[in-house]
Amino acid sequence: MSNALQRLSQAASTLTSWRPFGTAGKPPVQAGGGSLGQDTFERSRPYEPTSRMTTSQAAAYGKLTAKQREAFDRVFFGANRTGQVALSNLMEDGRLMSSKDLRKGDTLLSHLDRLATQPMASGLNRTNVLSGLVEQAENPGDISQGARGTCTVTTIEYMLAKRSPAEYVRLVTDLASSGGQAVLANGKTVGRETGTAAADDSGRSDASRLFEAAMMEYGNGLLDYSNETDKHGVGGVSFISGGLSNGDTAKVLSGVFNEDWKAIGDVPVIGSVPFTSVGSGRLFNQLESYVKKGQQVPIAMDWKSEGEWKPAGHEVLVTKIEDGRVYFRNPWGNYADPGTETDGKDGPVRRIEDSNGIESMPIDDFRKRLKGIAVK
Repeated sequence: MSNALQRLSQAASTLTSWRPFGTAGKPPVQAGGGSLGQDTFERSRPYEPTSRMTTSQAAAYGKLTAKQREAFDRVFFGANRTGQVALSNLMEDGRLMSSKDLRKGDTLLSHLDRLATQPMASGLNRTNVLSGLVEQAENPGDISQGARGTCTVTTIEYMLAKRSPAEYVRLVTDLASSGGQAVLANGKTVGRETGTAAADDSGRSDASRLFEAAMMEYGNGLLDYSNETDKHGVGGVSFISGGLSNGDTAKVLSGVFNEDWKAIGDVPVIGSVPFTSVGSGRLFNQLESYVKKGQQVPIAMDWKSEGEWKPAGHEVLVTKIEDGRVYFRNPWGNYADPGTETDGKDGPVRRIEDSNGIESMPIDDFRKRLKGIAVK
């Protein structure tokens, strides 16, 4: 995405022992992106969509049915130029029609068409929401937690956009609607959180702001999450730092994917407690066994900077373990050039692998910081 990057915001406050993951230092704040456009579909079309496509994309467009082309056109002309490029890419690689949501099996195109035409929540700009969402569906590596302690649900957001962009778009489309209610894959209802229809200081896209705040509220049980303060509380009073426990994260995973996810590492059993060398070793062995089966595993780790004494919980997605290193997707997204070796002032020393948030650490360093995993 074209968002300008700024430096890291200050690390969050000391964590509570039972809700540690998500309150670590937050990534560089990204400036809000997307062009300002009308909130209604523009009927006058100065050019045909194919005039802005490659030859192969134009060929794919020609294979759509007349009804599908009409829907495509509504989305195309409702998005900005960057969104149009992303939409054409989704069509060319087949995901626009092959990706189906997890509730009724409707296509990615059908949900984007709903977003391009439905009544929107007051405060949202249709062009911005639509363009940003198409871009993130096309490249989930653009997804970022911004300046909020939402690493847990941002990791889930990334997983969902990778696995089922149609389901991701379905949920965001419903949260962005005038009603603001969305039904998860497991049948539970979530709602748009107060204040998330308007831009905030997090630097996130509209889609991520809507999704992440709603999932924080779903995951935290009886507590109330405030997007404004990035804290949890009761009766409108926020007093617990943002973030979710490992068990809360498993709850959100179960709801979003309609699967049985479990948290490992939360229960203090002798020999299994991850805060000991024996416990962390056993937990890493469990992690490694799931990764070898081909599962990408959300994990909770101690993200404190080198030399710091207080814990700083953070959630990342382990993608592979090879050549003596653990590779993971950091929900901070793109904030440093690939090949950069961090200096340990914003978390552990690690290497930036690409511009989509993939980083790596030596196994021994990673294992010492591992605190919990969520698996199915």
